[in-house]
Amino acid sequence: MKRIAWIDTVRVFAAFMIIVTHYFMCDGFSGRLHLRCVGVDAMIIGVSLFMAISGYLIPNSLERSSSLWNFYKRNF
Repeated sequence: MKRIAWIDTVRVFAAFMIIVTHYFMCDGFSGRLHLRCVGVDAMIIGVSLFMAISGYLIPNSLERSSSLWNFYKRNF
């Protein structure tokens, strides 16, 4: 199965949203409540996108593996 560029791009964007949100959730930004509220929304969207795309890709990856053990070993 060939890699689909737009899926990889959306997955990277979702991971980036999660990382940025965690950065803004640290104690240094406790005084900026509006940034924290926007950050929570971005994290929810980022996690949802990342999980949906991963859930879509895992069955194809599992199907290509010769055994369940090889699947876990390769993805770990």
